[in-house]
This record gives sequence, structure tokens and C-alpha cells, in this order.
Amino acid sequence: MARLLGVGPVSAAYEVYSGDEGRGEHAVLKLCTVEDKDAQRLFLRGVYAANRFRHPRVVPITQDGVDENGAPFVIRPWLEARSLAAVAAERTLTEHEVLRMGEQLLDALEMAHAHGITHGALTPTNLLLTPNGSVRLCDFAMTPSLSLEGPSGRASHADARDRLAEMRVSAFTAPERSSWQGARATEAGDVWSVGACMYFALCKRSPKGESANDDLLRDLPNISKATVAILHHALNPNPHDRYESAYAMLGDVRRAMSGRRPKLSFAEKPIPSGGYRSLAALTPPLGQPVDAALARIGRPSIADQEVRAIQRRGNVALVLAIVTLVGVATFVMVREKLADQHVRESPAAH
Repeated sequence: MARLLGVGPVSAAYEVYSGDEGRGEHAVLKLCTVEDKDAQRLFLRGVYAANRFRHPRVVPITQDGVDENGAPFVIRPWLEARSLAAVAAERTLTEHEVLRMGEQLLDALEMAHAHGITHGALTPTNLLLTPNGSVRLCDFAMTPSLSLEGPSGRASHADARDRLAEMRVSAFTAPERSSWQGARATEAGDVWSVGACMYFALCKRSPKGESANDDLLRDLPNISKATVAILHHALNPNPHDRYESAYAMLGDVRRAMSGRRPKLSFAEKPIPSGGYRSLAALTPPLGQPVDAALARIGRPSIADQEVRAIQRRGNVALVLAIVTLVGVATFVMVREKLADQHVRESPAAH
């Protein structure tokens, strides 16, 4: 069975079970609602970016497929978590909660950026909070190195990418992407979106449209100067004047959490990110129709199988090492005990 959770600009989300409710595997299915085939392929490859690296706060995709109308969908695990939008609708988060949320979010994005991956569509809707305040990030949308090969050609790809990017623009999208049609997602754009989500958690609205820093000071009268300064810097409308990376902003958020002054423009430079494989060669194939895919929810992907195989080999090696050490220790203890007994029983001992 399926229950509609929400509808976005390019997809609809459903709560689904592989069997009877409460018995089958529980998951979230996101169905692409864009009819353009190139845009559909870009949608698939964008959301699959979450599987290109491992981070405990990033929700991976476990399955993909097509429905009876040929529209692609992806499946991710169900989480006992609520979106920031839902939490903020009920209460205002404290400054400490917002800084902790920002720290965890930036830590996940720093890992993604180091692999050449940007989120591109971060909003309070796809930023999830568990009951203990832990962050989970889902619904990746754009990757800077994304390219599309195929019979439709590069021009068609560029048009599809621009249309898809334009549809994903929201009140939490960086100003440069809103004002420049077809602008690609960037690390600086993700930084602005993080600042916007933190601002939203404190003020319950997007900062887009706020005219000056004085507006932030007025809206956040009970927040520390360090946190206000971090938000000022992250929300600078000029991407060249805000934090250079999620890594740099992460350092300042941690300084604020420990009561230290943020460095802002003098924050740490980005971590080198060379040597990672391009996403251009990764084209996740469309799988089976929805019913067949739902029956396979939870089955590990090929990448997950490889990771688990490596983990199993490592675990086997660790067990063998432990058994060997225990065996050697037991042998030494038994030998010493027998030697002592032999000494006690020998005639010379009497």
C-alpha cells in the first residue's frame, strides 16, 4: 500500500510497504513527475549521488524502477524522523539545537563536496531530524560533474538540466541560482542553503528578500553575536563573499558552539578533493515496475554488496586473528601449568 507524503516541483513522495502495513518493509518512494526523458535521467542520476559516498547522516537510495506509465522512481529507507519544516511548525528551535543541526549538516555536505557532489536542492523539507535531534539528509538533486551521454545529444542534455534546475529553485536556493537561469548547483550555493535552513529554524521563514544585515540583527535579538555573524557570512548574496566551502563554515559553527569567535572570511580553506571518480560514467539503469521493486525493498545494491563483502572479509580476518591469539595464549598457559606440575611431581622436588 502507499500513502502520499507530499508533492514537490519534480517528484512526489509516498510512504510504502512491500507487504501488508506494519508487516512488510517500510520505505519512501519518490516518483519523478517530469515527463521529459532527459530530465528524468538527470533526476535519477542526481538522487543517486547520495550513493557515491558513505556518511551516517546521508540517506542512500536502495532501489529504482519505473511505474506503469514509464515514470522513474527511487526508493529510500523509511526513517523515524521529521522534516525541519514540520518541527519548526510546532516550536522554535534553540540556538544550541540550530548550531548542532548546522554542524551535522555541514559535516555531511563537506564529505559530499569532497567527492565532487553538491546537494543542489536543500530545504527544510528534505532536512530530517530524528527524535534526539540527529540530522539526516536526503533528496540530492545536482552534481557539478554530471554529464549526460546518449542519442539525444549534449544540447538536449543542457536544456533538460537547465529546466530541471529552474524547477528546483525555491526560497532556500542561493540568490545566484534564482537570478541566473540555468546556473548550476555549487558548494557556495549549498552553504547559502544551510544558512537559510538555520535561519528558518530560528525565525520560521526564509531569509530570501531580507535587505540587509540589520534585518538579521532585528530578527535574532536573543541569539549570540557569533551565530548571527556566521549567518550573515553564509547568507551573503555574493557567492564570492560567503564561506568558500561547507568545511570552512563547519569550523566556525564549531567555534560558536565552544564559545569562541568565528573566523568568517579567514576560516579554513576547503579540503583538497582531487582523485575522485567522476559521476559521468554512472548511469543507474531503470529497474522493474513498482510492484516488483517494492517486493525487493531492502535488498542491497551491487555497491552495498561489495562493501558488505569487504566488511565480511575484514570480520573473518579479525576473528581468525583473535582465535589465533587466544590459541597461543591458551597453549602458553597450559605448557606453563604442565611444567609446574612436572616440577612438583619430580623426585628432586621431594
